[in-house]
Amino acid sequence: MPTNRRVPTLETFTYQQPVFDKDLNTPPVTPVEGDRYIVGPVPTGAWTGHAGKITYFYLAVWNFDVPAEGWLTHVNDEDKFYRHTGAGWVLMPQGDMTKAVYDTNDNGVVDAAGNFVAALNAVVLTFP
Repeated sequence: MPTNRRVPTLETFTYQQPVFDKDLNTPPVTPVEGDRYIVGPVPTGAWTGHAGKITYFYLAVWNFDVPAEGWLTHVNDEDKFYRHTGAGWVLMPQGDMTKAVYDTNDNGVVDAAGNFVAALNAVVLTFP
């Protein structure tokens, strides 16, 4: 009997791939395949009408994902994590990750002071 396998798509994960910036309103002039951004609040050009969405350059076109509540991404130019609340992107509490522990109640990582730092969506594999 064949087994059905489902492959999740990127937009179904809470953690999203990092983005370069979250404040740009105008698309870069010479984007590279795979470039990712959170579109700024007053977008122009190819980004018009897509404020707050994650955009990525693929097959010479800007593609857009509508963020879901709980999405988490790293913004490279700030070196910080942001989480989508369902209404917009908010800065995550910045804690000391060297003292982070797994919090089984929130299914995430909290710092030593108890601040929520990151959501975990991981599969743990154990090999003999």
